[in-house]
Amino acid sequence: MEFTRRSVIGVVLVLFALYVLLFIWSFTTLYELAENKALLVGDTLGKVSFNCFILCGGFVLFILHNE
Repeated sequence: MEFTRRSVIGVVLVLFALYVLLFIWSFTTLYELAENKALLVGDTLGKVSFNCFILCGGFVLFILHNE
């Protein structure tokens, strides 16, 4: 099975959309339960920025590797 650039981009976008939906659901649930909301927001933003960095970096490396 040969992976084309278009199919890889489609899969990555679907996975990213699922990740965003899961993040929104988990954040709203945790935000309602958290006592220190500022700490939760700061910690969550740090995790999201790190995960986005890893996802985007991996995607860019994959595209560059296949050219």
